[in-house]
Amino acid sequence: MHSDIEMDPSTSKEREAEANRFAAGFLMPKSAVLAQSMRAASLDRVLAGRSYWRVSAMALTHRLQELHLLNKWQYRTMCVTLSDQGYRSSEPGGIIPETSQLLRKVMYGSTSKVTVRDASVALDLNPEDVRSFVRDLVPVAA
Repeated sequence: MHSDIEMDPSTSKEREAEANRFAAGFLMPKSAVLAQSMRAASLDRVLAGRSYWRVSAMALTHRLQELHLLNKWQYRTMCVTLSDQGYRSSEPGGIIPETSQLLRKVMYGSTSKVTVRDASVALDLNPEDVRSFVRDLVPVAA
């Protein structure tokens, strides 16, 4: 994203903020957030939204403030509430990880299955590395 500028330590916070805005826009598109009626969202709404977009509750809260769906007071109150409930340092209850239906079909489909061994040979990787790469994407990688 910042390949055309020098990585000067004095601009690292600015680059990080830009990267965070890009990620938020990618993971929680403005149109999708607006379509979910998240203006002045309650704690329950934020927690439901984090599951929908599979992001942290704090990230969603920040995005809502960024899109002017929470005013400064609502944003601050939500951050304090989330922090008090442990959401600043972790995500109580966790976030359900994504899986890949396509990768599951490729590796375990009824025709033309790709084994970990086949993939490791084709990619010139250690079979254990391939297993670790797909472990969370395909529930039971062989």
